Amino acid sequence: MRLLWWWLVSCAGWSTQACAGEAALLFGHDDRRPVAVSEAPWQSLARIETQGDNLCSGVLIEPHWVLSAGHCFLTQQGERDPVRSLTLAGSQQERGVDSVFLPTRLKAGLTPDGEGFDISPEAGAFDVALLHLKETVTDVAPLPIWPGSASRLAGQLARQSVSQAGYPVDHPDTLLAHDHCRVERINERGMLEHRCDTLAGDSGSPLLLRTPAGWQVVGVQSSAPLAAQRAQANNLAVALPTVQPLLRHWLSQPLSPSR
Repeated sequence: MRLLWWWLVSCAGWSTQACAGEAALLFGHDDRRPVAVSEAPWQSLARIETQGDNLCSGVLIEPHWVLSAGHCFLTQQGERDPVRSLTLAGSQQERGVDSVFLPTRLKAGLTPDGEGFDISPEAGAFDVALLHLKETVTDVAPLPIWPGSASRLAGQLARQSVSQAGYPVDHPDTLLAHDHCRVERINERGMLEHRCDTLAGDSGSPLLLRTPAGWQVVGVQSSAPLAAQRAQANNLAVALPTVQPLLRHWLSQPLSPSR
């Protein structure tokens, strides 16, 4: 599966119009809408830029922690791409990042293709990153991650749709959400195959499930197929039960980022 976050190669600048090839990635109709960033759950979403000019999304899951996609923080040469700016939708204050945790197995599964990465099926299920903020967030409420097993999540998703939101390349300064989109299944690699409308920039954005306990993060957007493959392939997000042990390990070691 090709990752479509390296958008500066194919889109000249911060355009307000969808790039021709990327617009075809939507599922026949653009179901996204702007959301009120002062309201839950949207206020907890993050807009992230790296020093290499990559745009990604994320979500605050603890007062010091933002969850995103791992590939966002690697260059084509396999080096770390540090965070230049991070802002939460519900607060325009820029947040400092002092550590970025990445799975050791992710880098080996990414193959540069000149415009982005091809990601191996084995590595795709670990396309996550955890960003440690320098200061505690007190003005925006975190969103908890799904606490249950993959089988429980699969059962819930068979009965209920999800919502996804992020900062896509065609509207990089506007948080757009797709409500009530479908997750087709959790595949054998631990990925959510879903039909939410995502473009470059949405990498790292959360898939959200509304539960009796409130909104919970169930997945992290990773990759999309090429436009020519759209009719045959779904978008892919990391199912959080797949990486729960890894996230718990990182959360217990906030100042020792995994290499």
